[in-house]
Amino acid sequence: MDVGDFTITGIGSSSGQKIDVPTFDFPSITNVDGTPLIYGRIDRDVSIRFDFDSPISAFGGDFSSFSNGGRINQFVIGSEVINAPDDPDFFGFVSDMSFSEILIQFPSSNSILDDAFGLDNLVYSVAVSTPEPASTPEPASVLGLLAFGAMGAGSMLKRK
Repeated sequence: MDVGDFTITGIGSSSGQKIDVPTFDFPSITNVDGTPLIYGRIDRDVSIRFDFDSPISAFGGDFSSFSNGGRINQFVIGSEVINAPDDPDFFGFVSDMSFSEILIQFPSSNSILDDAFGLDNLVYSVAVSTPEPASTPEPASVLGLLAFGAMGAGSMLKRK
């Protein structure tokens, strides 16, 4: 599902994500603030992946019924795993490294089989790349070196 700056994909045996709009076809406990939201369902076989068009360095959102009732959901960014806190209203993170993929998964260590949740008011920050400074010598330094070189060569010629 392409939603502009990113794509949401359900990975596994059944669809793990939908956009839910009022009148909300999915469980009302996943409603965040009465506006359209991402309805997610994950289990041991189903994860949700966010693929961003450009690298980002921060991600967060308002969650409803997420990582609650003994469930532990995880965010996976590259090789890093972040356990979500119990039933957060807002949860997010900032990284000093840019990334373009986030996986929300339900680890097999959960004693409960699955989790359904709402995600709304998603925020993220596009990573800003700082260009490496060019190593160009300053003109005054080059002229100074040439002047010293000429003076040295001139003094060598005078001695001969």
